[in-house]
Amino acid sequence: MVAKILFVDDEPDLELLICQKYRKKIRKGELELVFARNGAEALEKVRDNPDLDMVLTDLNMPVMDGLTLLAKLNEIAPLIKTVVVSAYSDMANIRKAMNCGAFDFLTKPIDFQDLEITVSKTLDCVRQLKENLRLRQEKEEELRQSEAREREKAIQLQRVLQDLQRTQAQLIQNEKMSSLGQLVAGVAHEINNPVNFIYGNLSHVGDYTQALLDLIDLYQQCYPNPDPKIQELIEETELDFIIEDLPKMLSSMKV
Repeated sequence: MVAKILFVDDEPDLELLICQKYRKKIRKGELELVFARNGAEALEKVRDNPDLDMVLTDLNMPVMDGLTLLAKLNEIAPLIKTVVVSAYSDMANIRKAMNCGAFDFLTKPIDFQDLEITVSKTLDCVRQLKENLRLRQEKEEELRQSEAREREKAIQLQRVLQDLQRTQAQLIQNEKMSSLGQLVAGVAHEINNPVNFIYGNLSHVGDYTQALLDLIDLYQQCYPNPDPKIQELIEETELDFIIEDLPKMLSSMKV
């Protein structure tokens, strides 16, 4: 993995010296260097190179000094580690920079062995931070996927529950209809027995009735002048109406 460092310093010879110092790592593709002359230019480089790992900046520069740059870097790129560089006599500003979030500091004139140790230490810290960030993002993604799976399971369980409730309601309805069918069958059975009995005997009742009516008619023909008591009963019972209505009643009952 290529490490990317931004050097911010207004000294014109520094870029050549730094490139000379790290030429082997640059050729091997282990290191990429970016340079800026002041804080304002450095901010442009940061925006153009979002994959920067660290910034090594002088504190005393024109246009925008290192402390101002450090404050802005903390706002726009908090993952980038910053190492500040200043003269040993400027320890007050170095302390201020450290209090404002600088990762480490170097003093001028730069000791290149000290520079290499500081850069290596800073890059190790950046790599660890990025690895931790990557692991955290992976865990967050796993958590999101797990939550999504659990939500899907919950939705599926809700659907199954709704299906079960519908099935239960249908079974209850079927049971009700089955019970109703049994009840209707029982009622029909209880009704059919007497109805069949009555229907089966209506034809016999009709025959018997017709025979009795024929007999009454024959009596009337043979004895046109019955006893007064019989005549009185005939009038009271309205025999003529009965003779006319009884066959109709039996026919209606049969229907």
